[in-house]
Amino acid sequence: MLVRDGRQMDRLPPEVTRRINAGEAVVWLQAGVNCSVRLRAYVRVPASSEDVWRTITDYDHLADVVPGMVESRVVGHNNGEKLVHQVARLDEALGLSAAVTLAVTEEPPEAVRFRAVDGDMRRMEGAWRVRSWSDGAVLLEYEVELQPARWTPCWIVKRKLKQGVPEQLHAIARAAAQ
Repeated sequence: MLVRDGRQMDRLPPEVTRRINAGEAVVWLQAGVNCSVRLRAYVRVPASSEDVWRTITDYDHLADVVPGMVESRVVGHNNGEKLVHQVARLDEALGLSAAVTLAVTEEPPEAVRFRAVDGDMRRMEGAWRVRSWSDGAVLLEYEVELQPARWTPCWIVKRKLKQGVPEQLHAIARAAAQ
């Protein structure tokens, strides 16, 4: 169950709640047409919402925390949004990476919304959400819809998301809990 300010939020199925409470990063991935992907993921973080917020909004140090992220830095501001340039390694063996500049809108202390404005994604938009969890911990939710550039093999993107996102969420949780 999700709790915010003492009231119940969206309900997750009991099996998903059990898996989250057991320490699993739960990921749903839905493939669409033309290599588009929709992903939603959750992880329980044994830290304060302030610490989780600080971790996910420290854009200049995310590459030190998130596995597979090669670079992350604020490159400017535009109409209240931060412009964040990020580079992720897609496949080490093939030497593939993807770069994107995101327009980021912060809605403290609950949401970070982002959308691609430049780079190797035809389309990319999503959000990080920080929510209270029933045991006093935090539920970190990551949601993204993306469609990579034509040159990126679909199978690499899907594999990277399925394997990489749980690892990345756990790394953010560890960093926030320190």
